[in-house]
Amino acid sequence: MSLRVCVAHIHPPGAWSETFVRAHVEELPCEVVELVGGELPSRYADGRPLVRPPHGVRARARAALRARLLGENEAERVRRALSETLRRERVDVALAEYGPVGVELLAPCRAAGVPLVVCFRGYDASNREVLARVGPRYPDLFRAAAAVVTTSEDLARRLRERGAPGHKLHVIPSGTDLVRFRPGDPAAAPPRFLFVGRLVEKKGPFFLLEAFRRAYAERADLRLEVVGDGPLAVGCRQLVRAWGLAAAVEFAGPLPHAEVARRMASARAYVQHSVTASSGDVEGTPNAVVEASAAGLPVVSTRHGGIPEAVRAGETGLLVDEGDVAGTAAALLRLAEDPDFARRLGAAGREHVERHYDREISLRRLEVLLRAAASQPR
Repeated sequence: MSLRVCVAHIHPPGAWSETFVRAHVEELPCEVVELVGGELPSRYADGRPLVRPPHGVRARARAALRARLLGENEAERVRRALSETLRRERVDVALAEYGPVGVELLAPCRAAGVPLVVCFRGYDASNREVLARVGPRYPDLFRAAAAVVTTSEDLARRLRERGAPGHKLHVIPSGTDLVRFRPGDPAAAPPRFLFVGRLVEKKGPFFLLEAFRRAYAERADLRLEVVGDGPLAVGCRQLVRAWGLAAAVEFAGPLPHAEVARRMASARAYVQHSVTASSGDVEGTPNAVVEASAAGLPVVSTRHGGIPEAVRAGETGLLVDEGDVAGTAAALLRLAEDPDFARRLGAAGREHVERHYDREISLRRLEVLLRAAASQPR
């Protein structure tokens, strides 16, 4: 039986769209209606608005009268249009990507009689501004939602502390593409380390660069590739120039997945120094960490968020405490000096990802959950 799913998320296609959202839209074996436009989705993915401006004098007069009589503002008009869209599109179940989107979909889903499943990913369960703004509505969301999905046990714990009932919580990792990210041989690669991600505070790029600077002082053949962009990019480049590391650190900017996979296949190890941001923002499970393990790379990272679940310390990678740049530098040097150790960690990482982070398995688990939600009495 075909399942019709509304996937609602913040970013339009072609903008800063997360990998897992695209996987849900493009790879779930369902008919997908994709809505975007912010925490309160206001348009289809192709740009068509849910609320069409009235045409003609009479239509505009009727709209103005309705707004005056009902006291309906723009957000309320969008919510009404959302519920009408869910009914018109014959949606069986709605999938909200991130908690704030789930909060905004509550009323439209109730009005349309459509069950709601919401995915939490990290910032929506940790960022203080987000929690102050929409956190008070999470208890209503947890009561109304058919299911609550998280990517890690760490996130599930945070949501239980905010009142999410255990029987509704499901830990389903985003998973990774095991065909695209195939294992190389890190032992055969030069001591080149790779980071992939947005250059934002919680990714810890300044800690990473400081750790690399210390390791480079011991071995001048080390290299670091930084793939990605973000608000801290300028500061990162300034640090590298000031420290005289321009010949050792490459800023590649954002790259397509195929090129990321190619670079992973020719690196010694992956490194990411994730930290809790000053806003409270915490990682869920970083996609790049899992992709690196899928590519057979040992991972050097921190005991942060869902990372210790994805990286088994001493088995598939090396973990340090947040802010421990000396420990990160030591881990880089160890992997640079012991290629066979890097190979063993990387091979174990690939095996771990095959067992626990296969995207096809994650998508099947999510499909089963969505079908179960759609079949619940309404």
